[in-house]
Amino acid sequence: MGEKHRDEARSRQGKLTTVACWLVLAAVLLGILRFTSLGARTTPTLDVSASHEAAIRLWRPPGSPAHRLVAVGLGAADELFLLDTGAAETVISPAAAARAGLIESARPVLAALNDSFGLHALVRVDRLTLGARTYADFEALILDLSHLEGVLGTELAGVLGMNVLGQSPFEIDFVRDVLRIGGSLTAFRADLPPQLLESEFPLLDLDGTVVVELVIEDQTALFVIDTGAVPTTVQPDRGFRGAVYGHQMTRFDAGGARSVHVQSVVLDSLSLGHIERRSFAVDLGEFNLLGADFLQGTALFIDAGEGRGVLWSLR
Repeated sequence: MGEKHRDEARSRQGKLTTVACWLVLAAVLLGILRFTSLGARTTPTLDVSASHEAAIRLWRPPGSPAHRLVAVGLGAADELFLLDTGAAETVISPAAAARAGLIESARPVLAALNDSFGLHALVRVDRLTLGARTYADFEALILDLSHLEGVLGTELAGVLGMNVLGQSPFEIDFVRDVLRIGGSLTAFRADLPPQLLESEFPLLDLDGTVVVELVIEDQTALFVIDTGAVPTTVQPDRGFRGAVYGHQMTRFDAGGARSVHVQSVVLDSLSLGHIERRSFAVDLGEFNLLGADFLQGTALFIDAGEGRGVLWSLR
């Protein structure tokens, strides 16, 4: 039985690997990530003890309570950042960068925001703190985040991406609104009630984003785990059983705001392992993004280095 499970795990991992090149190419050409720097990418130096991080409080923004915000130490102040596993890079607003004295180090870089490209500023961050952890000597993209502030209903200093989050295993608890960093899977399990339903799954880290396999109705598909996305987005060419309907929304990109027509569908089911959402509404788009709306009521563990994830949910 153990050998069978190992074979199944290798098969799933192989399936993820076969599409790695396609997903990376798509990310560069079409801007799958809302914040993707095309300049030189740097990895933060992590200065921390090996102990399991105590719970870091998360906030639900008033305009979009499915998202989560976290306090980040930047310069001499604590600033609110959006927690975003779908962003490869960390992003800082111009105002927060000015408060932290980062503007002097700015250099121009070509960056993608949704499906548009433009010149933006890249700055060097000497020190950023998250809980007891210090991340040093890396670059962050400076972007106007006023459109996100309008959606979230609060001031926003930045977007915390996977170049910081992915340095260590971490857990986002969407029930108790806490972030834990740096512990083992055993330690994370010990913090949770034993009656939770658990799904463990392989994941692939593709240049800063994490990809996992889900079941859409009776089909399998690969999704980027994207806590910054609401709603979940699914590619349209899958023959859904539900009726497709349309609505207008405002899209924000490097060229500004524009009204677009978006199609949506109510799926019979969308499942990640044993965790299933039935009659689940999603938008149709170019990429499969598992959003924060799916993750409500769960605790998500990601270990990008080991290629392993776990999702816990109430039964």
